[in-house]
Amino acid sequence: MKTSQSRAGMASTLTLVGMISLLVALALPALEVQVERTRRARCLNNERAIWAAMSLYANDFNGWFPAISGLGQDRTRMEVENGFDRHASLLLNLGYARDQAVFVCPSDKEDGDPSSPLSDDGSTGHARVRPAHGGPPWIPSEERGANFWWYNVSYLYVAGFTTRDRGDFLLLADEHWDSEGGCPADCRHDIDQFDNHGRAGRNVLYLDGRGEWLPGVRLDDAYGPIRENNAHLRSRTVD
Repeated sequence: MKTSQSRAGMASTLTLVGMISLLVALALPALEVQVERTRRARCLNNERAIWAAMSLYANDFNGWFPAISGLGQDRTRMEVENGFDRHASLLLNLGYARDQAVFVCPSDKEDGDPSSPLSDDGSTGHARVRPAHGGPPWIPSEERGANFWWYNVSYLYVAGFTTRDRGDFLLLADEHWDSEGGCPADCRHDIDQFDNHGRAGRNVLYLDGRGEWLPGVRLDDAYGPIRENNAHLRSRTVD
């Protein structure tokens, strides 16, 4: 009798465990969606914080948003302009931005070429994305021993604009791993599954501080006003 009751109790327990496991399995996808939505919102808030720091910078520099190099005769910028980490470091070193973490999207786990080996220090060209901490600050043009690198940044930045430019010009957006270097302002920056929010889309933020979610893999719509006004001749997209 006791054996039968024990078996029945065990069967009931196993059934209950199975039902709980099934409910958890059904709930996980919905939970993951909600977590990503929260991360997406935090990611856009980071862009707004960066824009606020850049606006403070512009107030002190005749309306210019951060730029490392001057314009060439062809109205484009020099190679040194490449790399949003340089501009981020400029904002941090001058005190306009005070938290290195705002440059990292909470959905961004890796940066660089995913076909390369993963490393902690970016030595392979593929690294874990994390806020900079410790060590000396990055002083533009003096990179030796600095603690701020490309894997401390999750966003791309269109450099070369002023507060006098059109408010609908793209200023910031979630980057993609293949956007390293000097892509001109009209390049596509298509995203893939390795990027901040996968292929779903990305956050974009415009010169007037307006931010929005842009679905899909391309930035064509956000770049439209820049191309239409020929602004790419004096701007570079950097990450």
